[in-house]
Amino acid sequence: MSRRTLALTGAASAIAYVCGVIVTGSLGSQRLLLLDGLAPPPSYHYVQTPPGMAPSKRPYAGTFTVRLGRGKSRVYAFSTKDQQVYILLGPGAVPPRPGQQRLEIHVQPLAPSGFPEPGGNLAVDGNVYRVVARYLPGGDLLARFARPGMTLHLVYPVEASKPGARHVMLYAHDRSRWQPVGGHDLGVQQQVSLRTTRLGYYAVGGPPLARPGASPVAYAEAALAALVVAVLAVLIFLEGRTRRRRKRAG
Repeated sequence: MSRRTLALTGAASAIAYVCGVIVTGSLGSQRLLLLDGLAPPPSYHYVQTPPGMAPSKRPYAGTFTVRLGRGKSRVYAFSTKDQQVYILLGPGAVPPRPGQQRLEIHVQPLAPSGFPEPGGNLAVDGNVYRVVARYLPGGDLLARFARPGMTLHLVYPVEASKPGARHVMLYAHDRSRWQPVGGHDLGVQQQVSLRTTRLGYYAVGGPPLARPGASPVAYAEAALAALVVAVLAVLIFLEGRTRRRRKRAG
């Protein structure tokens, strides 16, 4: 490869990077990390696939064990196999109970159709997850975690990503009413995190799911890829024409 070709390729890369910054910058909080590449995020696993979308894999449930000693419970971290739910327990989050050796935490994915609409221009984006915990061997339910409690991370689907959209955690003690409880929206990772002591039903609340293919992240990826191909094609054409001119002149 000639020095001229190398220079043109470098210029093309620089142009593509700058244009990529412009394209992804327009996505606001949903912008792509250019250094992480253009690989699409993993497909979301739905309990109930939204209308118009291809069926997805079934989401995973999870059962996690916390060993109880004489003192405070230790720090624990768990995730479901599809990595759509993460749980982090702080030190001493499990209240001790005489005669109990461990606590089992159960995470069960559910369809949002069995719950009321959240209201407030919110919709359930993704699955609902029920989080319960039982002492063993007694089997008594844990009512609440002790402080610092658990940090819960729920992933939401890419179809819920929109420019400027914010997501919150929804909580329900039963199936009668959703309560927005805040949380931190990590738009790049497409997940909401919340520190809480309560067990029950959790879901991500945000804008209604976009139609298939309407994700701004997908549009940005397609636009950036097309831009790179177009720039390289033009530069290769110009390089070829320059070589032909040199041959005629020689």
